[in-house]
Amino acid sequence: MGVSQSKKKSSSSTKDMKLYSKRYLTTNSTSTTSSQPQSVSTRSNHGKHINNNSNNSSSSNDSSNKIQPSVLHNSNDISRPATPIKTNTSMSNQSSIINRFSAINSSPSIVSSPSTSEKQHIHSHQSNSFFLPKDWESKNYDYNLHFALKTIFGGNVTPTVAPRLQKGAVIVQMGSCTGPWMMDLATQYPDCRFFGIEIIPNSFLQDFPPLPNVTFERGLPYNEIFEKFKDNSVDYVHLRTCSGYLDVTRWTLLIQDIFRALKPGGVIRVEDIHNQPSGTVMIESFIETIRNISSANNFDFDIIAKMGTILTQQNFQVIETKKKTIHYGSGGRLAEEFLLFILNSFEQAGDQLGPMLGLDIEDYKHRVEMFCAQCVKNDASMDWYSYVAKKP
Repeated sequence: MGVSQSKKKSSSSTKDMKLYSKRYLTTNSTSTTSSQPQSVSTRSNHGKHINNNSNNSSSSNDSSNKIQPSVLHNSNDISRPATPIKTNTSMSNQSSIINRFSAINSSPSIVSSPSTSEKQHIHSHQSNSFFLPKDWESKNYDYNLHFALKTIFGGNVTPTVAPRLQKGAVIVQMGSCTGPWMMDLATQYPDCRFFGIEIIPNSFLQDFPPLPNVTFERGLPYNEIFEKFKDNSVDYVHLRTCSGYLDVTRWTLLIQDIFRALKPGGVIRVEDIHNQPSGTVMIESFIETIRNISSANNFDFDIIAKMGTILTQQNFQVIETKKKTIHYGSGGRLAEEFLLFILNSFEQAGDQLGPMLGLDIEDYKHRVEMFCAQCVKNDASMDWYSYVAKKP
């Protein structure tokens, strides 16, 4: 699912971005700083938090896990303008890109309302569950998600992508974690031009330090996202956790437009979650209900598992496929970062999914917390996929 950033306190975001600037954009050009935060650990309580199942299991041994300070950026130059953010203000608040599942307009009668006993059981579950991270609502989950994905996939870019990041290359990123991913890559590749497509209008992109090779845009209608890019003009496109706000039709149109914009030999990378845990009736019935709601509204809950076939059907050559399995209960701090993403993603969809489940917002929130707590308790698992495909 894609992420909608909301209800973040500006003081918290500013504090996090100051820490980001201090950690990754230091002006000491002789130092090299690790790009993995201390909060993301690969240790496992039971030694099985990551199960690698990939076509290409080699990880990058170059500097992809290190951030070199950009020679084009001086973090102490407070007089410089912020990284430009172009905003489309013509979008209606009802636009499908404002938050995930906002294209869903089906009747709440899709799923019957819970019984009285079910509601009592829902209310009996407290938000400070033993199985859930403390204060999960206050955490900048998209920021942590960026580094968690960077950890499991061995860097921001894979060896199959790195050769495209030459001087003057044009890189486009769309989806969750646009800000952290973009600033991370832009400091590592200062001679490339980066364009971030931010579909969450109230994100905190303005809190990032300025970089001259980065441009952000937000609020664009789907059919205009790649319209500005001419045929055969882009070297690399990165899509992350887009399945929550792209229905089947939009996926097809977007991939076709990306194919048009990419140069011959250009590459696309798609990262997303396939969250299909099992272990209890509650876990499995909740996921099946979400799958049915998605299907009724032309969303494919399992689309990321089929992405290799979809890319091939659109004339791409798939050159790398990776699948990482993360266990909710035994995955340590790394699993906790992904759990934060899932909790917040479901909460941001509450206004749309709650009525479809026959729940008010509080009951819906408790249901989501119960689902996640049971996934941790039963050590259920989620799969993360990464595909890299090339335009011939």
